[in-house]
Amino acid sequence: MALIFDGVCVEIDLGIIRLIDHMNKEDRDDLKKFYYIKRANLLNPLDFLIDDKDTLFFITGRELAFKDVTLAWASKYYPDSHLIFVETGHLEIGQSFEEWNEIQAQRKAKAINENNIEVYFDDNVALILRLRELCPNCKCILYGGRPSFEC
Repeated sequence: MALIFDGVCVEIDLGIIRLIDHMNKEDRDDLKKFYYIKRANLLNPLDFLIDDKDTLFFITGRELAFKDVTLAWASKYYPDSHLIFVETGHLEIGQSFEEWNEIQAQRKAKAINENNIEVYFDDNVALILRLRELCPNCKCILYGGRPSFEC
């Protein structure tokens, strides 16, 4: 089973993230690290695991600059989980959400298919719809219901 990190397993406030993204690089990285460290659990993925044969994966599009913070958080709460980082970047000026979403879908689908993940949770409607096409052996489930557009 796999879950997206932000928006499904941990709370996220896209307004705060977008605000931080508009700050200078030095402040931005420090604030994002602090922001990610303080995230609370929304969903306990262990509630979905039945036995030791089930494997827990987190697939995250977080920037690699925050890999250490993300690994520390996951190992604190879910020490037996596996993290897969698929850098999706941010929506760039002039790039449509559909283009950005397709990049996300392709990278996450690759991770899902390569790891034979059978169940995947995400909070992005458009992404779930696309992953259902790209990952025929995985049950892709919408959890949280973020709108199909970004701020």
